[in-house]
Amino acid sequence: MSETDVILRLGVALIVGFGIGVERGYSHRGVPDGQRAAGVRTFTFLALIGAGCGLSTAFAGPWLLTATALGVIAFLIAAYRAGLARSPDLGLTTEMAAVATFVAGALSGAGYPFATVLTGAAAILVLHNKPALHKLTEGIARDEIDAGVK
Repeated sequence: MSETDVILRLGVALIVGFGIGVERGYSHRGVPDGQRAAGVRTFTFLALIGAGCGLSTAFAGPWLLTATALGVIAFLIAAYRAGLARSPDLGLTTEMAAVATFVAGALSGAGYPFATVLTGAAAILVLHNKPALHKLTEGIARDEIDAGVK
């Protein structure tokens, strides 16, 4: 793998992590410092960590990626539990976005930049359109869901 390829993979991960982090920071802009779960820096780091692990699979196999993914998930669970102590009505969206960001970074590091961009764009789209998605689900009738399932 050339240095240019490594730079491209890390760069795509950096951009996607930064984009997801900007969206999370924007959506939590009214929350005081120290009370926000994660923002631009955290999501950028998650994508870069995932990319580093994805790059390592070429010479180290899947073990570092697997161990790091489990560590990231354990950290997110611990952070979520701590957040529940402060606010019992805490959602899981930021934690799920963090997992998606790590996975996007790993995809980029493993050589799938297009999948990384699609994952990041989809995550940003879903995160940013919370009001529209909630309005959509509130407007669906039970019989419409039944018809869709059938």
